[in-house]
Parts: sequence; structure tokens; C-alpha cells
Amino acid sequence: MKTAALAAAVPMFVNAKAFGANDRIIMGCIGMGGQGRGDMGGFLGFKQVQVVAVCDVVGRHRDMAKSSVDGRYNSKDCKTYVDFRDITTRKDIEAVLIATPDHWHANISIEAMKHGKDVYCEKPETLTIAQGRSMVKIARRYGRVMSGGSQRVWGDYNWFHKMVQGGAIGE
Repeated sequence: MKTAALAAAVPMFVNAKAFGANDRIIMGCIGMGGQGRGDMGGFLGFKQVQVVAVCDVVGRHRDMAKSSVDGRYNSKDCKTYVDFRDITTRKDIEAVLIATPDHWHANISIEAMKHGKDVYCEKPETLTIAQGRSMVKIARRYGRVMSGGSQRVWGDYNWFHKMVQGGAIGE
């Protein structure tokens, strides 16, 4: 299910310009805890994506992510960073995955889009309506594509469907 969600996300989040000069999207990944490494693994499965850098403040997370990337490409070329700005300002990176703790999502997404990156951000993309409006404004201003994680399992919300179907809010 997770792979299917990522497969659906890649075409929605990829800017058409990314396929112009080469056949790969050069990507950096920020926030390499369990969810971030899982999402990154999904992106590594696409031949159209090349991950070149990973970032996390936790050394163990950073090292595990680098190991995965280097193993995928049979190299030692993946760069590691502690500061997300080292990825958002790299000229060669076209897209970023953001899977940091929630309170960083909007700030890093905005920073990345201002530097010409398309963004795939884990949910929740924002914590406030104002942050969401700022992200939309920046995406439009800089012509960027922003896509967010929306994969969920039926079990998470099954209680809600049963309640509604049971008439709790009327017909």
C-alpha cells in the first residue's frame, strides 16, 4: 500500500522541467527517521529518481539513510548533512523529500520552494491554516510543485465510517 501511494505521488510531485535535461530527478531527503527512510526507500525504487544527499540531526538516522542510498547505487557518493539548508540551497538538487518532525514541515517546504525545489512532504504538511496559505503562495510564486503524504489505512478511520453509516449525524 505504501509503495502504491508513493508510485501515485511521484508523477503528481514531479515538475515537467525535471525530465528536460536528463532522465532523472535529482533528489535530497530531509528527516531520515523511520518514516523518512521508508519514504526514501520508495523513491529509491524509481529509476527516474536519484537521491544524492540525506539530512538529519540524528547521526544514526543520517548514517542509515546514507547506507541505503549508497547500497542502492553501489557507490559511496551520497552526501550527508545536519542542516536542512545544505540540501535546500544545493543547485543540483531538483526535489526534496521532507519527513522531519511536524513543526518543521512548513518552514522547510517554503525554504526549499524558494530555492527552486519541488517538494514531497509527509503529513501533516502544515500545523495551521496560515502556514498552508503561505505554502500555496510560495509554490505559486516560484512555480513549484508541492505534494503531501496522504496514505492512510482503512482501520484508522473505520470508526468514523461506522458512526456516520449508523446515523450518528443524521441521514
